[in-house]
Amino acid sequence: MSLDQLGEMTAQAIHQAGWRQGSVFIPNETIPLSFALDSTEVLAIVTQSCSVVSQRFHVDPLVEAIVARKLPEFNSKAPEANGKNQRSLHLKLLVPQPRCIALQFDFHRRFFFDRKKLAELSCIENLSLGEQEAKKLGDWLGRGYTRIALPDALVKSMRVRLLLLLEQILKKKINEQPTHWDIETIYINYKIHKDGDFFILEFVFLCKSQEIADELDQTFIHQLKDFMSSTGKDNIFIAKLQCGTKDTTFFADVDGYDKFSEWDYLSYFN
Repeated sequence: MSLDQLGEMTAQAIHQAGWRQGSVFIPNETIPLSFALDSTEVLAIVTQSCSVVSQRFHVDPLVEAIVARKLPEFNSKAPEANGKNQRSLHLKLLVPQPRCIALQFDFHRRFFFDRKKLAELSCIENLSLGEQEAKKLGDWLGRGYTRIALPDALVKSMRVRLLLLLEQILKKKINEQPTHWDIETIYINYKIHKDGDFFILEFVFLCKSQEIADELDQTFIHQLKDFMSSTGKDNIFIAKLQCGTKDTTFFADVDGYDKFSEWDYLSYFN
């Protein structure tokens, strides 16, 4: 039997066993782990489904897995369930189980292993994710590689006061729930002043309703007025702070901006 025929048979076995992005399993002794799993933890495949079942093992020899913890409860409004937490993601199972209705994924506990090993393993069918949830998992991980990289000096200046104030404002409750639950996306643009380590910032907040946008705008005017004054604060001047909705915001308003990864999340989570 040629290597091509062997690869084709292995790929068919992997496909017939139901392996795809989001498949959940418990590793056997052939899967090298550099960490221990406890009784509440399993592994999930995060590699795209087309690569998982590909016959070209010389092109895609590995698959990536991530540690997932079984959750007995699921809050659809929690930051972790809406992609707002960069390190942890909660996704509901396709068919909730008595003691496990969702999985918690740990961004920092991932590893690659030989894709052919999947033919020797079995998926845990009752802990599977739906296709939409599996896509959320892959996109959430992908965002970790595309987050905006702000200059170190700017981050240092923002940590003095601005980030703390923003966090307090976004955690403040409006209509009995944290403000950030009603913010769809945050955009940021920055420029370095010609004199050096003085930064000019511009923000655009897209909210779920104009009511939230208007209240957030007034809060910003009151609490961030020092940063919006002509002299700025902590080497930061906020030149623009726009609050609106998708319906009232045009592409030109955010052209050249980046998503602000401290709180932003992918719109399809809503």
